[in-house]
Amino acid sequence: MKIKSILTVVVVLAGMLSFHSCNQPQQTTQNPDPAHNSKLSIDWAGTYTAILPCADCEGIATTIHLNDDETYEITMTYLGKEENNTFAGNGSFSWDESGNIITLESMENGAPHYQVGENQLFQLDLEKNRISGELAEMYILKKKMLNEEEAQLHNIYWKLMELNGKAVPQDGQAMKEAHLKLDLFKMRAYGTGGCNNFFGGFEIPAPGKIKFKPMASTMMACPDMETDKLLFNAFEKTDAYSIADGRLSLLGEGKTLAVFEASEE
Repeated sequence: MKIKSILTVVVVLAGMLSFHSCNQPQQTTQNPDPAHNSKLSIDWAGTYTAILPCADCEGIATTIHLNDDETYEITMTYLGKEENNTFAGNGSFSWDESGNIITLESMENGAPHYQVGENQLFQLDLEKNRISGELAEMYILKKKMLNEEEAQLHNIYWKLMELNGKAVPQDGQAMKEAHLKLDLFKMRAYGTGGCNNFFGGFEIPAPGKIKFKPMASTMMACPDMETDKLLFNAFEKTDAYSIADGRLSLLGEGKTLAVFEASEE
């Protein structure tokens, strides 16, 4: 009887130990995946915007554009200040060893460190720590996304077809093909009037509305400068646009100023 009792106790204890072991969390060693970081697993290239807190102004309207070649452009406008209120810079940026934090090189103003997240940038302090407190959410820059209408404008090669209701000659006599391209992330316009290349900013204050800022251009002299002149004049008068059947029309003063057609470069 004693031997049987001892055996029974041993069996019961063994069962209890087995049950306890099965219900304990398994200790596993997880090797971090070097490819699972922001640099390699997130589509981080693009434009990020926010109005950041400001100690002596209404806020800092900030735009950071990250390029695929690890260069950046940044614009910061100090709202409420009338003079010297805008800072613009550019340069290269570098990733830290984790592949999650970037540092904007050559930054003369503003914070240089940002943690890269899905469609957002978190501004960090000088020690590369996330900013905490009541204003923490205000230090997050959101990635700009294009809606359906904006996508119809963005980065399209618009070949110039008409100016002031008259067809633009397509006989190949111009030095370059007159065209327009609009980058809605950087809000920059590029192109040529047939002789000189041009570039400048623009705004879309409301759907169907567009306003070009003064264009800068090269200073080449060509036998025919009329198309350049009329196109630049059209930009100055434009306040709206329409897109239909693959054509972009710039509108102003109650009439169609210029017509472009989507084309291959």
